[in-house]
Amino acid sequence: MRTLEEIDAYLNTHVSIDQLSKLESAHMLYMHLCGIAGRSITQVDRLDAQVRACTQLIQHTAEGRPIFNIDNCIAFMASVTGAPAQCCRAWLKRNFLSAMLDEPASSPVLH
Repeated sequence: MRTLEEIDAYLNTHVSIDQLSKLESAHMLYMHLCGIAGRSITQVDRLDAQVRACTQLIQHTAEGRPIFNIDNCIAFMASVTGAPAQCCRAWLKRNFLSAMLDEPASSPVLH
């Protein structure tokens, strides 16, 4: 899966609408736990349990700055949603490319 079209085809075949929503929520929760995104009030109750269950996946520099580690994010998303890691990786690629490209039809090849 290297282009948006290939990623979309994979996600359409392997991931339900409900799972897509869960993947998005898990990604945002990882971002919140790392300190990359602000915490929302609706997630406060979930945060402590998720931190205890996945503390090894949340990393910071010695100075306390958040580290976004794609492999840790994928492992976290898979753990939280129960989705296969490949589905989580595909969702992250799709999310990243969507945010970076003005025209999805001209998608570059990922390496």
